[in-house]
This record gives sequence, C-alpha cells and structure tokens, in this order.
Amino acid sequence: MNDEPQNEQPQAEILPPHRRTGWPKGKARKLKPRPAPEKDSEFAGMTSGESWNSHCADACNIKTGCVITRAEGSGNCAHPDKGGLQAADLMRPKVLDRYNRARKYLAHLKIDKR
Repeated sequence: MNDEPQNEQPQAEILPPHRRTGWPKGKARKLKPRPAPEKDSEFAGMTSGESWNSHCADACNIKTGCVITRAEGSGNCAHPDKGGLQAADLMRPKVLDRYNRARKYLAHLKIDKR
C-alpha cells in the first residue's frame, strides 16, 4: 500500500448550454389592447408618410389655415411630417400642445398599419 493520501475529487458534470426556444408551452401571451385614434378628433384625415405623400387634416384649408397653428399661431402648415413648427410657433404653449397631440395621433396611425 501507498503512504500517499489519495485525493479523489469527483469530476463536475459538463452540461450543454441552456437555450431558450421561445415562450413556454401552455402559456399564451397576453396582448394589451391598443387604443385606436379617435375618428372624430381634430386631426381626422391626417396621414403620415413621406412629405409628398402625407396629407393634412380634413379641417385644414387655405382660408382658415392649419389646424395646429390656426388660432394662436401663424396659420402656416405645421404637419409633423412636412416640416413641423416654425420658430415663432414654438413659443406658444397651446400650439406646441396641439403639435404634440398631432404627433401622437400619427404615431397611433403608424402602429395600426403594422
């Protein structure tokens, strides 16, 4: 017999890497319902796209001006995809608020197209 101590250490198991393959079986994904843009809002008819392909709201016309900048602003077109607000209109909080609401309205339209 040997006088040397025997150090037998158990070897660790080598496991294959864990790879997730999607959602667990038996659990359905719960989708949140998306709020649809209002059809009777002040921005009805406004579309997004390239500047040549986006349309202003139905209430915009030459005589009364843009819906976004009509009352307090300059009356010039402030469509978010066509150039946005001018410098003078950026100082008016009501116009800026309407502009942000128009941006959100167009964002909802883009989501609904998907």
